[in-house]
Amino acid sequence: MQSLPDWYLAKVSYFQQLGFFQEIGADADSIARQILVQSQEHYYGPILNLDQDELFEQILLSYDTQRVWFIEDYMVLGQEPAFRNDFYTEVFRRLINLTNGLFQPQNLTIAQCGYCDGRDKRLMVDFEWEGQMHQLIFCIDLEVLVVNFLAEINELLASTGHCFRVWKEGYGNCLVLFIPTEIARALEIQRGWEFTLLAYYWLDKAQYIHKQLESERAQEYYRKAFETIPNDPHVGSEFAWFLSDFQQYAEAKIVYEQTIERLATKGNLNNTEQWWLTHLNGQLQKLDT
Repeated sequence: MQSLPDWYLAKVSYFQQLGFFQEIGADADSIARQILVQSQEHYYGPILNLDQDELFEQILLSYDTQRVWFIEDYMVLGQEPAFRNDFYTEVFRRLINLTNGLFQPQNLTIAQCGYCDGRDKRLMVDFEWEGQMHQLIFCIDLEVLVVNFLAEINELLASTGHCFRVWKEGYGNCLVLFIPTEIARALEIQRGWEFTLLAYYWLDKAQYIHKQLESERAQEYYRKAFETIPNDPHVGSEFAWFLSDFQQYAEAKIVYEQTIERLATKGNLNNTEQWWLTHLNGQLQKLDT
């Protein structure tokens, strides 16, 4: 029988203790061997040939198909099928499976949008949760569909002790996990993983509600987005512009100043960040005149 590297067994054992791989085997050695066999036909090749980095851990967790949805090259996946209803049906089917049926979407609708930075489709889905109906509304692209709208579902999941998490890394892959909240925290703390921040969902929803002239609700979501990623100049700019539009000039000025300060103190700004710094300063000057 092939001898397995200690580092490989240690990683399998670590994730097994967190509750992963329950459907594969009862002990770390048998789990590790089954995954090694399955990996012979994987796109990335045998798992032991991968470097001991984030890609390895992503591929390793992808074999837990009950708790993890592994999406290879999500950026490419989001382009071609963006207007196919069956693509979204498949996405929701996978989320239903991950939650063991807790999440049950209904009334999937694709409608014209017409204002979101050139994107002209908007997806709406109704779902029932604990006896109440909810509606999710977002622009169509994979980032929003698979990642960002999960923020709202996580609020509803709070009482269940479970949550969705999305982990992306530089190879263009991402994992969608449905796991106990305490396990998510352990992964964030012990492994140093930075799960995808979901603020752009709040921003997108704020813009939609703003379009419906519901300023109070829109402000709530703009604020959520800004508080989630206060270092993002786009989010800060949109929130400050909204406040200015409703003549809340004092708070708009504070948001502009905070966003400018955070960006300016970052150092080594790229061309895009330099543009944002100039733009934000220009908007702030308009408030002062």
